[in-house]
Amino acid sequence: MKGMSLKYIVRRVLGKRGVRVLRWVLASIYRALRLVPPPDKYREFGVSAIVWSRNEEDWIEVSMRSIAEIVDEYVLIDASTDRTPEIAKDVGKELGIPVKIVKTFTTDMAEVGNLGLKHSSYRWILKWDPDFILHENFAPKLRKLIEDLDEERWYYAVYWPHVCLDGDLLHYNPRNYLHVEHWLYTYHPRLRYTYIDWLEHLELPAFYYRIDIETPMSIHLRTVKNPVRLLYRHYWYEIRRKGLLGKVDLESYVRNRIRDDFGTDDLVEAAKKYLENLLRGLAPYDPNKLLPYPSILRKYVKEKFGVELP
Repeated sequence: MKGMSLKYIVRRVLGKRGVRVLRWVLASIYRALRLVPPPDKYREFGVSAIVWSRNEEDWIEVSMRSIAEIVDEYVLIDASTDRTPEIAKDVGKELGIPVKIVKTFTTDMAEVGNLGLKHSSYRWILKWDPDFILHENFAPKLRKLIEDLDEERWYYAVYWPHVCLDGDLLHYNPRNYLHVEHWLYTYHPRLRYTYIDWLEHLELPAFYYRIDIETPMSIHLRTVKNPVRLLYRHYWYEIRRKGLLGKVDLESYVRNRIRDDFGTDDLVEAAKKYLENLLRGLAPYDPNKLLPYPSILRKYVKEKFGVELP
């Protein structure tokens, strides 16, 4: 099993709450005894957004615009064959925010994360996928949090939940609709993405404080994709879970599986059936109970797709 370590065992034994208490204690000891240099030794103040993209031309523009108030550069780790990198360059130029594009075709997501860290420039890292949309109500608050924490000259990892939309813009999975990770953190040379089971994971040194924001501040368009692309995504994750990345050809795998799962060799027909099955298990999204649609998303989908969000 990838990623099996003492830290992993401690997490299993202590549970989430125990690990948080232990991390706070350890970080306080490191800080009090000055066992590591402060983060301003390594980099100047600013925020680098690191983004992994693969054919996200539908959402990359609105995603980038939603965080323009916060970031000082975009680092795009790109494996696209569509116009995603060109759109990113155009948006960055319009906003006056530098865009670094690092081409890669690796399927190793830990490697992708480490490439983002390597090519980032600033003291704060915002891990941001091209289907994440930050709500405008929280953009100034998040920037202020970064500036306030930076004055303390220490290391932080900030967690908050995305609200996930699935299938389309009008549905979500009530059994699994929050995606919580450390989306924002201070850079240190020891940071590395590794694996726990088949999922990539940022290994935080013991001197990092964990900050939890309970309020959702952003929307993740988790499976709001073109149906054929969504079908490929589904099988790509299946291959990943089975530890078969790099061992099987995705195209051949998909062709064989749709024959078994949907009784057809037609990709479009299989994708349509897959989306129909997905939507059957979802509930209508209520922005009044969860998180209102960001204004930037409302405007974007109306202009691009002719869709009026409630």
